[in-house]
Amino acid sequence: MLRRAGLLTLGLLIVFSGTAALAQSEAEVERAAAEVEAAEAEAASAAVAHSTTTDSLLNAILTYETTTLDLEAAGFRLAAAQTAILEDERRLSDLRRSIEDMAAGLYMVGPDRGGFLNSADSIAVGLAIERAVADIETEMIAIDTLRGGLHQARDDADELRRALTRARSVQVGAIATINTVLDDVEVRQQVAADRRVVADAAYETAVTELEKARKGITPKVEAWGQLVASYFPEDQYWNALQVMACESRGTPTALNPTSDAAGLFQFLPGTWLIASKGSGFEGADPYEPEANVASAAWLVQRSIDWEHPGGAWGHWACKRVLSS
Repeated sequence: MLRRAGLLTLGLLIVFSGTAALAQSEAEVERAAAEVEAAEAEAASAAVAHSTTTDSLLNAILTYETTTLDLEAAGFRLAAAQTAILEDERRLSDLRRSIEDMAAGLYMVGPDRGGFLNSADSIAVGLAIERAVADIETEMIAIDTLRGGLHQARDDADELRRALTRARSVQVGAIATINTVLDDVEVRQQVAADRRVVADAAYETAVTELEKARKGITPKVEAWGQLVASYFPEDQYWNALQVMACESRGTPTALNPTSDAAGLFQFLPGTWLIASKGSGFEGADPYEPEANVASAAWLVQRSIDWEHPGGAWGHWACKRVLSS
């Protein structure tokens, strides 16, 4: 009677601890999922910041290049004005030489050279000289105007160059600042990416632990995982641990006092004789973990091969847990 009461108490403790472990695993999954969500949000925010900063950098570079082109254009305009003045001065020089030639012609036919030109010739030459002089005056006015414009153009160009030079200096500073910000944003992106990797791994681990808790796979049961993996096929690995958890809770010396089922997979004496021989462990003790696991794997495979009505785990009452 006392033993039965003790077993009942132990069972209640096991159920309670299992429920607590399940609740803890569910809480871990919730925390891990929240961290994944936070990591995703941070990564998205960093991506937006990177895009915005990159746009700012490109705009700053474009403004700098535009300012540089404006500065070059100002220089070209000033050079063009100077060329125009030089061209007008050349024309003025040509007019002056023309007048000098006409004056020299008059001198050659003057009184000391045998007489004056006749009246008609004198009038024609005089008119030509007047026109040349008038042209010179007009050209000189034009040149003076151009020179005045050139002075203003030079002043304007100098002011524009100073303004553009200041602007370029500011823009160079802005580009440097944006580059620094961009470096910081890229570091932030990498940190966010690393955080996401860690969060994803933690979430996967939490989900796996929750699945184990739901199946009753405690650390004590999972401790036999490597041995189970060495005998069971991959698609039966978790099933094996789940059945073991139900049958013996990972205790290799477990014994059912009613049926005498023994070991990790609780073999009945008659079944043990057959399975242990089939697995190559004939004569072994069912409390020996490797012999028990190997024999369970052999019996599962035979059930699959022989199409047992209860399925691969048809020989175990705990097969019921596999559907949960």
